[in-house]
Amino acid sequence: MGIYNILFFHIYELALHSKSNRDMPMFITVSVITLCFMFNVGSVIFVLQGAQVITDNNLFPKGGKIIGSLLFLGWITGYYLYKSKYKKIYETYKFKYNKPFSVWRSVLIVISYYFVSFGILLLAGLYKNHDWIFRD
Repeated sequence: MGIYNILFFHIYELALHSKSNRDMPMFITVSVITLCFMFNVGSVIFVLQGAQVITDNNLFPKGGKIIGSLLFLGWITGYYLYKSKYKKIYETYKFKYNKPFSVWRSVLIVISYYFVSFGILLLAGLYKNHDWIFRD
């Protein structure tokens, strides 16, 4: 969970320095991390489906996508709230980066991770469907 902890720190810092998210930084942070985690899980599932390790096209039943999303959100929220782990992560990286807060650096890290994760998801989808460079 190392990359997610770094991502957590930067999103949490951005939320603390934002006027609109200052009152609930944990909510916005966990929501963003959940979306990134779902991109990564989706990528792995697409690759496994493309390699025909998993033959079922749907991870969740027809109405289960919302329930699945809520399970991911609950799991990640529980991970960070268990024994106040989010405070330990925040303090660890705050000490490690011992520099003044840079909004642009944090934004760049978060946006870069989103683009890379989404790009990997798209490539995994192309692999699953045997399109573009993955044609037989």
